[in-house]
Amino acid sequence: MTEGKAGQEVVLIEDNTETTVVRSGIRVIFNANGIIDIYGRILVNLYAPANDMEDGTIFAGISPDTNKPMYVRPTDEPLVMKWNQAMIYAARLEGYGRPAGTYRVPTDGELNVLFQNRARIGGFNETGSSPFGLYWSSTHDDNHYASDQRFSDGDRDWSRMGDYASVRLVRS
Repeated sequence: MTEGKAGQEVVLIEDNTETTVVRSGIRVIFNANGIIDIYGRILVNLYAPANDMEDGTIFAGISPDTNKPMYVRPTDEPLVMKWNQAMIYAARLEGYGRPAGTYRVPTDGELNVLFQNRARIGGFNETGSSPFGLYWSSTHDDNHYASDQRFSDGDRDWSRMGDYASVRLVRS
């Protein structure tokens, strides 16, 4: 317990999975996954983490699959690729102090997070033209189709894995 501004009591509670700060009836919980819960009647300004990660990646949002922060490479990969090529490329890519296997093609849910945050992230091809304006996800079926998303309007579809599309890799 410590003193806050104007003599207000501040309570700090820590354990292995979360840190809780309580002050003036407001409770803020920081959990190990990077999620922050705020309870109480308060106006909150939220700011995205700085886009200056050492490996050049940009905070893209919280993955709907892992509930962990997700980071995206700052530009599309240099060439459009078939789906299998994209998966192999992602698995082998290393650099910026990161070993092979760090980056991956986003799932369809993660790709939609990239679409929703595309203005803040920047650099996406939004022409809507195929193949450059379409982006692969790692989500696929057993019939040679994989999920993709058009970044001009957010349309999500299934394309043949032998077709070409743009790739933007992510990491957790």
